[in-house]
Amino acid sequence: MPFVEGRSLRERIAREGPLPLRDAINILRDIARALAYAHEHGVVHRDIKPDNVLLSGDTAVVSDFGIAKALIAARTGTDLEKLTQTGSGIGTPAYMSPEQAVGDPGMDHRTDIYAFGCVAYEVLTGKPPFHGLPTHQVVAAHFQATPRPVAERRADIPTSISGLIARCLEKDPARRPQTAREMLQSLDTDVPHRRDYPRRFAPAKTLVVAAIVALLATGAVYVARNRRAARAAESVQPASLAVLPFLNVAGDSAQEYLADGIRDELATAMGKVAGVRIIGRSAAFQYRGRRDLDVRQVGRALGARFLLQGTLRQSGGRLSVSAQLSDSVGGAELWSERFERNPNQLAQIRDEIVRAISDTLRPGGAGGAAGGGARTTGRGTANPEAYDLYLRGEYLLQRRGAGVEQSILNFERAIAADSGFARAYAGLSAALVLVPFFTGVPPAAMHAQVTTAARRALELDSTLAEAHTSLAIAYWFSNGHDEAAREFQRAIASDPNDAAAHFHYGRLLITDGRANEALIELNHAARLDQLSPIVSAWRAYGLFMAHGLPEALVEIDRALQIDSTILPVVNFHALLNLAAGRKREALRLISKSVIFRGMSYAPLVYAATGDTATAMKQLRSMEARRPQPWFTDVERASIMLAIGDTARALDALERSANRTLDNWTLFLPVTDPLYDEVRKSTRFAALRTRSKMGVKPLTAPQGGRAP
Repeated sequence: MPFVEGRSLRERIAREGPLPLRDAINILRDIARALAYAHEHGVVHRDIKPDNVLLSGDTAVVSDFGIAKALIAARTGTDLEKLTQTGSGIGTPAYMSPEQAVGDPGMDHRTDIYAFGCVAYEVLTGKPPFHGLPTHQVVAAHFQATPRPVAERRADIPTSISGLIARCLEKDPARRPQTAREMLQSLDTDVPHRRDYPRRFAPAKTLVVAAIVALLATGAVYVARNRRAARAAESVQPASLAVLPFLNVAGDSAQEYLADGIRDELATAMGKVAGVRIIGRSAAFQYRGRRDLDVRQVGRALGARFLLQGTLRQSGGRLSVSAQLSDSVGGAELWSERFERNPNQLAQIRDEIVRAISDTLRPGGAGGAAGGGARTTGRGTANPEAYDLYLRGEYLLQRRGAGVEQSILNFERAIAADSGFARAYAGLSAALVLVPFFTGVPPAAMHAQVTTAARRALELDSTLAEAHTSLAIAYWFSNGHDEAAREFQRAIASDPNDAAAHFHYGRLLITDGRANEALIELNHAARLDQLSPIVSAWRAYGLFMAHGLPEALVEIDRALQIDSTILPVVNFHALLNLAAGRKREALRLISKSVIFRGMSYAPLVYAATGDTATAMKQLRSMEARRPQPWFTDVERASIMLAIGDTARALDALERSANRTLDNWTLFLPVTDPLYDEVRKSTRFAALRTRSKMGVKPLTAPQGGRAP
């Protein structure tokens, strides 16, 4: 590479603050030109920031095209394509696009365009868009917040430049400039030409030389792969659709299940439409109960181009449902309809809405989505009572806790009303899978009930991803890891947009010590459900296994910001902070958690922080419950490991294995540092032999974790 004698753009901004407009525009032109050249040759930079822009004479030169990463891959024989798919190891939070933050395997050159927008913002204002926030809040802001327009922070910014930066910072890649060449054209035509400014930065051959050398370093194969991926991404762009919670305008809390039910049914049905991608299932709930939403602002926050919203009212024996589809780019209404029907016709209303939206988003319609029309949502029912009971069951299941057992009763009543209702069986299987985590019943003890319900659902409709997922979990909890993997793959094949299937498959892969594969699935789940705290928590642990603590701690802080009350979030926060040696931080949050009957790492954390008395008191309370929770023995083992009593820890693990097969591995991932002291034990080896899970996490010196 050429020797560049001069400071970085970071140094100049630190010294001078916001740059003069003429200098800023010329620097941005050079950056855009470098990106255009790289992208057109199939190279995505992934870490555009002021530190990687060098000021060489009159030229701004983009440096560090991931050459070190390519050379490491070449030395170690790493498959570079797989390495880039994990995604999460590259990038700087202040300049990282939403899709890069979640490690989206489909991420392309438009992540550089987002970063360019962040750099442009900083060049003109002196600070990046979300300056001053903690790292985890910066990451969250890239998903949710719209930065203050550049023109509001600096009076001399042309409207065209402010608008270009705003477009670059769109959450949805489809709404950004689609190429760096497009940005360059805007900079050349939307503002006075270069000759109108005193000339400080002129084209230089070093820019082209640097880019060419970078391309040679990454290799022709890498270039070809990325070129194909970029072309594929440009040729097929699914329509991103967010289904917002329907507003219960009657104000009757007894009708909430209907409003939530129609929303969930529509999201599920639209997720099966070719060319449509449902996003933000969890994120959309922040708009529940809100009226008069600005669709442009909501679309930016969720990263969805299209929004479906509506209202529901049931009164006087009549059901009134209104629905509206909007394009969030310009705020235009694309389709709307009002339905006045009998209360028992909600399913028909759902199907009519799905057909209308599918027609609107198909090629030639307003959205231009690729692919064909709507598929069915699975075997339905002509029985209004069964459908109503099914919606009640789904409503309760989503609320977890005591709602799980109540949902089972509603699913069973729906099946009693219509024994051919496939989705009621699928819902029942999904509820039964969760029983062990809210009642203390051993997971393996639920195998027969779960598999019976799931298989009946699949007999009626083999395409139900939910039933395949439940069947996979039942196999997993009964030591059938290979069978579980096959069922998860069938679930994903049936519905690639089913976030739950990707999420649970990622959990299985973590348990088996296959961190990189797990991250691919968890990244996919996170892309489909960007603000799910549980997905984020498990992704944090996957990052810990694959890449180490720094990235994991950023992600678990993000999960906490989404919801700090969810027990899995609290548990993984404690584990990761213990691994980092931050005992006080591990104790801070978990000491406030309410345990009830769920699995909690509170006893482990108290023992690890020196308060063994409190740990044992909590353990004795668990042991006194009837029925005794299935995880009590492994809870005791975790306490013993925390205080260094490995013999008693192994005693407890063996008791757990005798009582619950290898369900002890579901409590604490065996890749955790807590197990490192017993990995070489012959007794632990015997536990490994009894278990059918992967050998690596049980025997490797660090449980297969990243060094």
